[in-house]
Amino acid sequence: MVVMGSLEFVATICGTEESEFGLVAGIATENSATYLLFQRNQTAGNDEDDGIYVELNDQINSGYNWIENCTVCREYLKVTFIEPIDPQKKYDQVVASMSMPWEARERFVAVLKRIFVGFEGLLNVAGE
Repeated sequence: MVVMGSLEFVATICGTEESEFGLVAGIATENSATYLLFQRNQTAGNDEDDGIYVELNDQINSGYNWIENCTVCREYLKVTFIEPIDPQKKYDQVVASMSMPWEARERFVAVLKRIFVGFEGLLNVAGE
């Protein structure tokens, strides 16, 4: 029997990218060994929109529309998956302490909210 659990890490790096192809928002440890990435087609809702893509540490731990709930606040980001995201079925949740400059965190949250357009019920931004 496999026991599912939570992967926890301290995110000291966050980044965002906006292009004609889409939106990307990610967080990582200092050496980027552990990361969590969110991605969405720039034109959410069109025929090419596959929904929210999420990736944990490697493309093998990724997919579209795996998110059951995502909560973000000043201190942490918590993502619960519909089912474990990794092939070993170990992680059904990620909790990342947000330890980066305030401005970077705010930019990350702003892009994350755009990624969740059409899926607002899955995203909880503390204080809003």
